[in-house]
Amino acid sequence: MNKQRLIWMGGGALLIVVLFIIVQQLMTGFASASPLSEKEVQETIQERYPVDEIQQLSLNGTTYTIQFLSRTGLYEVKVDAESSEITALTLLEENDASSQPEGRADTKEDVKKEEYLTEQAISDIVNQQISGEAKVELVTGQDPHVYKAVVQGDNETTTLTINAADGTILTTLVEKSPEPLPETPRVLTEEEAVNIALNRVNGEVEGVDFEPLEEGSYYLVEIETLDEQEVIVQINAISGEIKSLTWDEDGDDDIDDDQDN
Repeated sequence: MNKQRLIWMGGGALLIVVLFIIVQQLMTGFASASPLSEKEVQETIQERYPVDEIQQLSLNGTTYTIQFLSRTGLYEVKVDAESSEITALTLLEENDASSQPEGRADTKEDVKKEEYLTEQAISDIVNQQISGEAKVELVTGQDPHVYKAVVQGDNETTTLTINAADGTILTTLVEKSPEPLPETPRVLTEEEAVNIALNRVNGEVEGVDFEPLEEGSYYLVEIETLDEQEVIVQINAISGEIKSLTWDEDGDDDIDDDQDN
């Protein structure tokens, strides 16, 4: 009895160890697969900002720190390695060649360091004013630096410029979306018109004419019937409606009740 109990206890302990190892491996696999690689982080930065050169890139825990040069200055960006979210954007040094005396080297006093709001923070500011998904882009070619946010609505497009440092909305432009052009009605093909005419009058087609008119184009399909009578079938070129039947036997017209004129 005691021997059997020891066997069960040993088996249970072994099962617990195996399960623990499996869980550890799964957790390690998930953790190692999720962070962005250095190449992916560089591509993310280059897609979002006007990067001339990436000077530094380092990973601390789950946060990448990247310093890059653009034509407007030296920037530092922090990126969450798991979500790819930009968590911070800082201007470390601004290029201002026009205001710097010729031959003077930069000193620490010349370096201008300015914290910028993230794209997510700008999106939150925009959504307090306008509902909808905002496409946010940093514009660095002016002073102060601004974000441009565009929100596409059902009937209008709203473009905002927002101070990148303090989130102040500087300008708002609302443009009405152009009215969609009316669809061009589809015109029946000659073959379709012939089939409609033959479904109404049995016989052999002698000829087909197409009459394009602003008030309503139509086909004239001439048919010789089995008893050698001739009839002209007028068909609306858009709707396919038969407007009239004209027989040649006595010169009289047999016109459908739904003919407009």
